[in-house]
Amino acid sequence: MDIMELFIADFQLKNTPLQVVRGAVAGYFGPGVFRETFNFDNSLKEARFVDQIGTGTLFAQTKDLPSFCVMENAMRRVDTALARWAFHEGREMVILPREAGWLSPIETAGSIYGGYTARFPKAFREDVRAFAYKRSSRGPV
Repeated sequence: MDIMELFIADFQLKNTPLQVVRGAVAGYFGPGVFRETFNFDNSLKEARFVDQIGTGTLFAQTKDLPSFCVMENAMRRVDTALARWAFHEGREMVILPREAGWLSPIETAGSIYGGYTARFPKAFREDVRAFAYKRSSRGPV
């Protein structure tokens, strides 16, 4: 079964986990490394629960997402704001298995990380504090 068949198979389920092909898990992974990132262009053998998903690869129905009012002030930190919302709503976040190169990155002139996240602004830190290290479901599904 390919990745799109997995998406579609789960699409009609009630309270479906938010599913993507990029995500991160908070933890201690060595000196100065506090999250493990699963990038969308790398392979992944099995689905995994994660703390935070990459919204650029999100596949969901609107009923499974927060309202605009919840996300209105989340510009440049949608991933962490969504993770915070999902944690408080009891929604799981899952990254799906795929082969390497299934999806290719698009080159851009700048990045949200370089222009915003790397400075660790207050709103970003508050989001992360709200969910990091707190999920009970982490690792393989």
